[in-house]
Amino acid sequence: MSEVILGFDVKPVPGGKRGVFTAVSKMTGKLRTIIIPSEVGKEFDIEDMTVGGKSAFREGGPPVPAVVFSENAWGSIKMNVRVKEGDEVSLMVTNKNQEERNFMAAMIWVDGDDEEKEESAKPGLPNIVESVKGTIQPGQPMRFVSPPIQETKTLRRLILICEQLASLRVTNIEVDGKDQLVGSVGPEGVGLPAAVYHPQSFPPRLNFAKGNEFAVVLQNDTADEVGIEILFVLE
Repeated sequence: MSEVILGFDVKPVPGGKRGVFTAVSKMTGKLRTIIIPSEVGKEFDIEDMTVGGKSAFREGGPPVPAVVFSENAWGSIKMNVRVKEGDEVSLMVTNKNQEERNFMAAMIWVDGDDEEKEESAKPGLPNIVESVKGTIQPGQPMRFVSPPIQETKTLRRLILICEQLASLRVTNIEVDGKDQLVGSVGPEGVGLPAAVYHPQSFPPRLNFAKGNEFAVVLQNDTADEVGIEILFVLE
């Protein structure tokens, strides 16, 4: 078995508008991930991805910032999507800017027709991504909570998207209201540099308790308010 790379056409997307990019699979295999250049990814959201006409995103889920698929963030969101020869793989993206921007991407999959596990043939992402946006006031901690989910899940990755990430600290992560970091990250209230969870730093894989509601507490050490987007990647 070998990895195969296929690119999507490069074309502009008008400011604030949606674009659809499609590539046709040349063989049967498993789609491992998509790669979007980091300079491109920060300008776009991924609204949906379809394989053979079926969505690979959770129905009703939020858009995913394209930067989490950057070349420097390998593995942030794992994919194990079955692709057959001739299947169309389409990305629906939205340009977050007011001005026109070019979009480009590639997909990487492993060729072959093995059936290692029955579940591997099912289309879809093994991850659920919940997105929360907000503003952190200067010198104050702020708690961000994921939307509650019905099915119990494990928080596998926390991804923070913010231009001032170097000035923020993660002082706690919670699962169903229970502290997951307190006592393990030095003196209480010190926390971890938020840059640890930057999408291009290959955020560490987490193995916290299972739950239905997840939260992160962030401390802003700047003199200005800071806008941020938090992604809770669940399995």
